[in-house]
Amino acid sequence: LKRIQNKNCHSTSYAISSEFSPAKNKKYKYDLCFIGTTDDNRKGIKEFITISNTLFNERLISQALIITQSAKLAYLNSINLNPKIFVIKQNLNSKEINRYLNKSKVFLFPSKAESYGLVIGEALKTGTPAVISNIPELKIWKGLAIISNNYIKSTKFILANHSKIMEKLLSQIKKHKLFRQTWENIAIIELNHIKKLCYNN
Repeated sequence: LKRIQNKNCHSTSYAISSEFSPAKNKKYKYDLCFIGTTDDNRKGIKEFITISNTLFNERLISQALIITQSAKLAYLNSINLNPKIFVIKQNLNSKEINRYLNKSKVFLFPSKAESYGLVIGEALKTGTPAVISNIPELKIWKGLAIISNNYIKSTKFILANHSKIMEKLLSQIKKHKLFRQTWENIAIIELNHIKKLCYNN
């Protein structure tokens, strides 16, 4: 929106499914979690893998989870992932993703090409602390996720202070406007914007 100086510019919101919620008794199996396409987001997934390997070698994590909707795993297969560290889950529905997020300590999302980052909101809504890229498109999550240029440092911080950070996040998501949005409300906003454009033109 900064690059396109036009009074008709409009930023679309998204609703986070009600299927995403924190588990009552969290039992962690994964230290890190990534959700997204892998062949189309090679820089992001490569960064996630590099960070996971580094933290594993420092004995700060034991397992990292990759959840992807990608039908093919050509890129991941070409990297030769360490099976001791990485677990890959494909084609999960929202209910299953919610369950795995609740089993993960940190949602790490070093993607450099996002418009809104709906999966970030889904992770946060489960009470899973998130480390995300410092890019303009993801500034909407400021104050909820840790927006970082140093993923390793930020991830270490969350791992060291996990309970405190998660408790703060759980209190925030109960009242934050981004988690109260519904698709019905968004449809009304979009319709009013379209009407305004048509009326002005």
